[in-house]
Amino acid sequence: MRGLEPLRRTLSKGRGCLLLGAHLGSFELLRTLAPSHGLPVNVVMYEENAANITGVLNARLDPLLRERIIVSGELDTMLRIAECLSRGELVGMLGDRPAGSEKDGHVPVLRA
Repeated sequence: MRGLEPLRRTLSKGRGCLLLGAHLGSFELLRTLAPSHGLPVNVVMYEENAANITGVLNARLDPLLRERIIVSGELDTMLRIAECLSRGELVGMLGDRPAGSEKDGHVPVLRA
C-alpha cells in the first residue's frame, strides 16, 4: 500500500479525511486491508450496487465491516459522515456518479 503517511499525518492531528474515488480502485479492498494498518475506514455507498462483493465481505471475511458502511441517500447520511470525520476517521466515497438524477456537471478538482 502506498500513500499511507499523508493519511497518518492527517489522522494524527485528530482530523478525519474524505477519500474521493472514481471507480478506478476499490474501496472494498481498502476497507478490508485498513484494519490491519490501523486505519478506521468508513465507506459511503449504495449497497445494492455492490451487493455481491458486500455480501462476501460482510458475511464471510469480517462481519464488523458492515458497521463501517454509510448508506448513501438516507436521512442521516451527512450526519454520519460528519461524525466519522469528527472522530478522526477516514470516509471514502465515489465521486464519479450522479445520485438520484440524470443530470451531471463538470467540476475542476485538480488543476495543473
